[in-house]
Amino acid sequence: MPKRERTPSEKAKHSQSKGRRGEHELRKILQASGYKARTLGMYEPHDVYVLVRDALRHIEVKRQAHGMSFAYKAFAKGDYAVCFRADNNEWLIIQRLGEYLQEHAPNSKQEAVNTSTSARDMLENCDSLGDL
Repeated sequence: MPKRERTPSEKAKHSQSKGRRGEHELRKILQASGYKARTLGMYEPHDVYVLVRDALRHIEVKRQAHGMSFAYKAFAKGDYAVCFRADNNEWLIIQRLGEYLQEHAPNSKQEAVNTSTSARDMLENCDSLGDL
């Protein structure tokens, strides 16, 4: 029996759910690596908020079934990172998250000492806005 095609509403809900799972997965990885990270509501402009050297940073999270295949092919060859630039735009870099965290993850104790009160307060306020 053929699989029933989803309605546009069902597709949107599935996509939102997949994105939300990706946000929480990334948040947990960052927290396990010593970062202070929070997720907010589903319709916030940025998906994950993370405290990096006294600054609250926003990370957009994307999960795609077949996206960024050029990067995965490069990593399969053993490349360290992929740098790319669209015409008339700045250079961007893609790196495996595990390698980045090994090289850049904060020392939890040092990060706690160096964190400004205002940035910590902002992150705590993010928590009260809907962290699950």
